[in-house]
Amino acid sequence: ALTHAWETSNYTVIVTVNNEPCVMIGLVIRDILSGIGVPWLLGTESALKYKRHFLTQVPAIINEMLNICPNLYNYVHIKNKISRIWLKRIGFTIDEPVPYGYDKELFHKFHLERV
Repeated sequence: ALTHAWETSNYTVIVTVNNEPCVMIGLVIRDILSGIGVPWLLGTESALKYKRHFLTQVPAIINEMLNICPNLYNYVHIKNKISRIWLKRIGFTIDEPVPYGYDKELFHKFHLERV
């Protein structure tokens, strides 16, 4: 799944701190005409270890994604509290949870638009 996400993304970055990978971030263009993109992120244990350091790098990455697609959205599982906190911190709006996906588990839609 990770290889597929990397290969099908239109934009990808690996954020490192002290030569340790913290997160892989990608963007899949969903609709080029309306400027909608789907960001994704996969974190490592180092992301928690160096959270302040890598968080300083993320705004520039999100800004680059917004240059490619001015409307970003995806879904985060209701149990993924760390991701929801991180998403709010970098400016995403988190909606109320709704059933989503194959098993209809609860997910929050998160979104950010270039103003």
